[in-house]
Amino acid sequence: MFDSQINRFRNAWRTGVLTILFCFGLMTFSFQPSNSVDGSGLHQNDNPFADFDDSETDVETVDFDDFDDFNDSGFDDDSKSTSLPTESAKSSSESNKERFSKDDSEMMSPFASSEIKSESERSPITISQKNGVLVFEEEVKKKEVSEMTEEDFYKTLTSAEEIILTQKPKTAPELIEAAAMIARTGRPEFAKLLVEKSLTAPGTPEEFAQMIDRLGSNRILYLVANPMIGSQGAVAAELAMKEARKHWESPTFIQNGINLALSGNNPDRAAALIDLRKAGEVAIQRIFEMLLSEKADESEQAKTLFVFLGDSATEALLVALQTENTAQLAKIAQTLGTLQHVDIVPALLARYYDSKPLDDFAKSAIEEAFISQCSVIPSRNEAIEQLRQKTLTYFNRTQTLPQIEQTISLWDWDKESQKPIRQTFSEEAAYRFLTFRYAFQTIAIQENSESLDNEASNLEAFNKDFIMAMISAAEKIIYDSGLDSEPDLDAFLKLFPTVDALQLNAALEFALKTNHLKGGIIPVCLLAKWGDESLCYSLNKPSAVVQAATGPDRRLRYAALKTIAQWNPEKSYIGSSRVWDSLVQLTTASGTRKIIVAMPKIEDIMRVGNYFISQTPRDFSSLSPDKTGQNSSEATKSLLKEQDEKRIKLAEAKMPKQTPKLSDALTSYKDKLAQEQLANEVIPEFQLDLTVENGFVPSEDFLIIPAVTGNDIISIAQNNADVEFIVATSYIKTPDLRVVSQTLQKDYRTSDIPILIGYEEEVRSLWAHEYGVNEPNAIVLPFPYDSESGQWAVRKLYEKTNPQQVPVELRKQQSKWASQTLIQFLTSRYKLYQPTDLDILVRQMISSPFLFNEGLELAEFVATNQTQNYLMKLISENQFDLSVRRQILNSFRQNLQKNGSLLRGPDIIKMYDRYNASETEDQEVQQLLSDMLDAYEAVKK
Repeated sequence: MFDSQINRFRNAWRTGVLTILFCFGLMTFSFQPSNSVDGSGLHQNDNPFADFDDSETDVETVDFDDFDDFNDSGFDDDSKSTSLPTESAKSSSESNKERFSKDDSEMMSPFASSEIKSESERSPITISQKNGVLVFEEEVKKKEVSEMTEEDFYKTLTSAEEIILTQKPKTAPELIEAAAMIARTGRPEFAKLLVEKSLTAPGTPEEFAQMIDRLGSNRILYLVANPMIGSQGAVAAELAMKEARKHWESPTFIQNGINLALSGNNPDRAAALIDLRKAGEVAIQRIFEMLLSEKADESEQAKTLFVFLGDSATEALLVALQTENTAQLAKIAQTLGTLQHVDIVPALLARYYDSKPLDDFAKSAIEEAFISQCSVIPSRNEAIEQLRQKTLTYFNRTQTLPQIEQTISLWDWDKESQKPIRQTFSEEAAYRFLTFRYAFQTIAIQENSESLDNEASNLEAFNKDFIMAMISAAEKIIYDSGLDSEPDLDAFLKLFPTVDALQLNAALEFALKTNHLKGGIIPVCLLAKWGDESLCYSLNKPSAVVQAATGPDRRLRYAALKTIAQWNPEKSYIGSSRVWDSLVQLTTASGTRKIIVAMPKIEDIMRVGNYFISQTPRDFSSLSPDKTGQNSSEATKSLLKEQDEKRIKLAEAKMPKQTPKLSDALTSYKDKLAQEQLANEVIPEFQLDLTVENGFVPSEDFLIIPAVTGNDIISIAQNNADVEFIVATSYIKTPDLRVVSQTLQKDYRTSDIPILIGYEEEVRSLWAHEYGVNEPNAIVLPFPYDSESGQWAVRKLYEKTNPQQVPVELRKQQSKWASQTLIQFLTSRYKLYQPTDLDILVRQMISSPFLFNEGLELAEFVATNQTQNYLMKLISENQFDLSVRRQILNSFRQNLQKNGSLLRGPDIIKMYDRYNASETEDQEVQQLLSDMLDAYEAVKK
């Protein structure tokens, strides 16, 4: 048994050995290993350079064509010499050349370059032999991609790029198409060169349209999104769409689309409808003209087309119901009866029941449309309720509007041309527009209702709808004319010619209650003319005007304060002290742009602050809706970006290589504040152009205000009307940033200040989010590390919070007016307001160059030792010009005459000592100090 197993094992082993030897023999026969093979992969005896001396190195430069022949030629092993290529070898060589030109990598010669080039562009190859081994190297110095020219790119085309550039692009559409495709193959730098070339190349609108049809708009937009291509990609994409639109909107193109859509062939109709949608507004207007045509066949064709075109065309018909031509109205109503849209019934109701005249034919057409849509004709009350609900959905922003690239397109009726037109709005402006439309349709039906005088509930409902219409109209007018322009009161009164003071006051209350604060500006401005101080008085809470004067919207607050100042109430009213505080807060604005930077380490504050210098927009038009409610154009944004980049480069050029210590700047600035008698500040403001010698970058009129705790942030923000935003690290405590953001949001003085909460470590991001991600006035981002990231962070902050802050010039105007009003109240209504902290107010206003004169005027009426002592010290300081000190002396003299001397013994001694120490100074200075003593002694006699 055991022996048989051993025999079987031996037989299997013999079989395996024989199999291996058989395979080895086949390999030996196939490869003829009669000679050794060197590292080049050629038999030594078959080497064409075998006659060369191995001890020497010879170099020969040959062309690729020679190598093709050499590589494909046969070798006679028997003769051990190089044989000439046969005809079959030549044909094989030609075939290989062809395959090589087609980039067939499997057939490429082992001597071929790894980069594909045409035969005329191939570089020579240097070949050397050392010890029988061939060494060859292409003498091409590779360039960095950023250094490559267009010629370099063409010399190094990849196989994919060769296919794309088979037809050499010359026109702008061809270049853009090639760039869009090459950008997706991995070399956006090459695409950038083609894009730049396309900007000056010719091209017809039809060629642009055909190019977009071939590529699709998504690939065109890829040029915009690719950061390696830059702003040129956006310019090229905009150019392509603009030129293509010329072709799509041409009468010939639209008419061809209409003819195909009516042909009855389904594939043709589908293609034609796509073309008509490309033409957009122009195509719909053309079909609308066909609908109103006197030719019956054209009108019927248009009805068919409206069925195919969908919601956008239907919305154009809905606004066309506003026409007063009843013949046209009948055709529009008949067409709407055959369509499906959620707004058809409300629009028909608004036209059916409003006060505009309807003939029998138009009325019958609308009734037929009702029957086809909802089987019955709704009653007037049902119509009012439907329209009221539509108004509320847009007023309260509960209905979502479709957006395209953050804009919304809506149809409106142009009364002059008597046709529908398309307008583009921002989201906020679109809601205002639709609220305004439906609110007026609602009250238009109610004004024509006979039941208003009979039922008190209907009258009350009408009043509410009327007030909502007033607020929606006021909002629209304010935004259309510009937030910071004078309110167009005449435009409002044309819409509401019979409005009275009680209705205006009710509208103001409604605006405050629903948080539509901009809608209260026009009512409160009209109340200044038609109302009186009785509207300040109330029983249990501040009246609407007083609430507006102490509310969170600075524009409404300013308008309400002006109204109260014009009334100048004689009796005390609820909230009067807060009215005084609102005026004081406005005076803290001096037109200087300020940012609070809060970090636990004071050394890091200026390092971070430098990243935001000159990064905020010089105006707010690039971040907030403009006066038409639309977003700024891409060209404007691009211009702002270029200006920002220039400021960044200028700032970075002046930045020190090492971050300087802040302690020296802190000390010097505190000393300067002390010298100017302004050391009462809790946290000093660092004006960067005061610290240039310490290495900080000047920032025009920008101030970085440091803070190290949460309490510092709150205190500084509440007492500075010029703070535009806050940058804080997540490490800030006492209190933490959640409490800070909520406190600032609830305070009417700081509710419009956005907060950027930054984190430096990824592990801290969750912690940072806990403190700000859910707050509407805050955003959480990684801390900026350079000027570019600082600019990006600021724009993200403004996009998310949309603070709609008051620009610098208007802040200065408000500050000037508020300081004059404070003086008016102080002199005429001192007992009513009982102001406190007047000494601090005097110091604040005098320290501001913008309010210096008002501060001196206010100081004349403040009967305190602190104010008299403060004026005396300013007169004694040599740092001011003599003319300025004379002004201060006049205020000091007026204060003494009105209030008597309130100076104490040490203060008086200092005044005399200062005069005695002036014997070495100019005669004019001595006379000034002598006049100060005379003013004091005059009231002491």
